[in-house]
Amino acid sequence: MRWALATTRHLLGHCPYECDAQLEEALKIAERWGDGNATAREAMAASRGLHRKARSMSCPSAVYCYRIAAHALATAHMADHALGPLYYGQKLFVLLNRPFDEELDWMHVQLKVICPQMEEAVISVLSNRFSIQLCAGTAGTSE
Repeated sequence: MRWALATTRHLLGHCPYECDAQLEEALKIAERWGDGNATAREAMAASRGLHRKARSMSCPSAVYCYRIAAHALATAHMADHALGPLYYGQKLFVLLNRPFDEELDWMHVQLKVICPQMEEAVISVLSNRFSIQLCAGTAGTSE
């Protein structure tokens, strides 16, 4: 959750859509869950609320921002959702016509710092499931 939340906050900093109170509150719930002060039920309710809001929006970049945060919160229920911010972040950067390699590098460094025990598993899943490569300070998407 801590890595997913760090990734989410970093990606939302690049979004042209301004975060609203619902999104900010959801991120606070994710922080509290990471500290053991919120339940998985609270996190999942906030995640579902963000997904509902994303479905109602017409601005694609706003939709991706809400999806990024919703998946971070869903990490409380299943660790695989921690990759959702990366997946939707990549979609956001494609939409914004911006390179994503620096973001992948940043995420990799954060992964090593925040939860080094998960690095090998995350790299394996990214490579096999999303065709995304993270390695030794460089990142790239295989074609």
